[in-house]
Amino acid sequence: MTPTTITATIQLIIAPVVMISACSIFVNGLLTRYGAINDRMRFMARECLELRFGTASQPMTAQTPYVVERLAQIDHQLPALLQRHKRLRDSILMLYVSVLLFVADMFVIAAAASGQDWLSNLVLIVFLISTISFFIGVLFAVIEIRSSHLTIMYEVTRVASLSVK
Repeated sequence: MTPTTITATIQLIIAPVVMISACSIFVNGLLTRYGAINDRMRFMARECLELRFGTASQPMTAQTPYVVERLAQIDHQLPALLQRHKRLRDSILMLYVSVLLFVADMFVIAAAASGQDWLSNLVLIVFLISTISFFIGVLFAVIEIRSSHLTIMYEVTRVASLSVK
């Protein structure tokens, strides 16, 4: 292998490296959202238990209108949060698969430097599959972000519609 071939191969490997960086930045943001939804679900589940059964220091009291309303909100929101959590998980998994495929593509590019034509075609196929998995991961994230707006809209409109008696 000549130094020119080695240099050209390294330059070809740069494209998957850039895509891995893009995936990593995107995954980092999604992991923050994933953790926030996880924490919110745990908080709401604990709040639901406390409202229904009380705590060790404060046994459950009568079902006030506030408790009934809050339990209704929690019962409506927890399944929606769980669905959002699942979409984010799927998005993050697709992005990690994408990173794995981009790394594999780097190895295929290095192997294609041996001059075998079928490996050159494989480089393109693996790169395209990696890009498609990246696209699917981003699509799942977009769907989750849209549903997050619907969840917030529900809670705000529900609270705004309440009247003091």
